[in-house]
Amino acid sequence: MLYIHISCEFMIPKKRHFISCFKVFGKILKSLLQISMGSLSPPQRQNYGLERGAPPQRKNGSGGAADVKRRQLTKVLFNVSLQNSLWPVQVMMSPENTATELVKAAIGVYAEERRRPELRCTDPGRYELHYSQFSLESLKPEVKLMDLGSRNFYVSAKSGTAA
Repeated sequence: MLYIHISCEFMIPKKRHFISCFKVFGKILKSLLQISMGSLSPPQRQNYGLERGAPPQRKNGSGGAADVKRRQLTKVLFNVSLQNSLWPVQVMMSPENTATELVKAAIGVYAEERRRPELRCTDPGRYELHYSQFSLESLKPEVKLMDLGSRNFYVSAKSGTAA
């Protein structure tokens, strides 16, 4: 239930000012009542990317395979923290790529930017991908990035090898 308390505690010299004051209050009350009764709909959210399995939304009636390809995400920004690094590396990749390709790209960007501490080995086969530095299990190398459900990862040296 909606309770509204409006008071006019000022002197209005002329009758027409008094009436116009209550007309404004009446419009405000009417709009508040419409909102509280649900007659005004909330703003609609924009769906910028297609959800998997959802049909494409068409505005002008035309559509087809061209519209579906145009609306799908082509690249995604991933944040990858490397072991002993101070801040994450940002890698732009397709979500269709695998975890191995993300490790390879992250190590390549890290070496290209000449970040410190330098990596002793830039072979991506010596590193494994984790959700965070606190997760003990590494992710499978052949899993696709879009199936992982995260955009933040951690790369560490495989056990038995030093980074």
